[in-house]
Amino acid sequence: MASAHVNSIDALRNFRVCLLGFAETAGEAMVGLDLELRRGLQWILEDQPLFWKNEIRRLEDAVHEARQELNHCRSLALPGDVAPCSEQKHALERAISRLRHAQEKAKITKHWGQRVDHESREWQGRANQFLNLVEGDLPKAIAMLDRLIASLEAYAAPGQSSAEPQTPPSSTN
Repeated sequence: MASAHVNSIDALRNFRVCLLGFAETAGEAMVGLDLELRRGLQWILEDQPLFWKNEIRRLEDAVHEARQELNHCRSLALPGDVAPCSEQKHALERAISRLRHAQEKAKITKHWGQRVDHESREWQGRANQFLNLVEGDLPKAIAMLDRLIASLEAYAAPGQSSAEPQTPPSSTN
């Protein structure tokens, strides 16, 4: 039987410790990333659409109020005024512009929300594969490494002579 050439069992023990550390760090990192992803999704899928919905409602009220002020001004304007109600006209134009801006932001938020939601689902699928490796395959690899270290320690134990040939069990024909 061929003999093993083991330089350092301690190197295997250190590797085992590093694997355990990696598994712990990777698991914690994945939990942290998941929390951050959920926070970001909540912001873009819930908080921002609600903000823009409320902003649109507020700006629609502002446009309505600006129209009323313009109509009121026009009803009080005297014939022959050079620029009657120009201030109210500009206020209405600004209110309409702000409303259009908010509506565009709501539309953009919806688009990017859908895009981010799709990408987050893709990422979560890959992250789950990685977690399965860390939580499933890595412990199996560590257990196999434990068995390997134990076998090498038994092999290298002081009462074991490497000069003694080991004979296979005899078989009877």
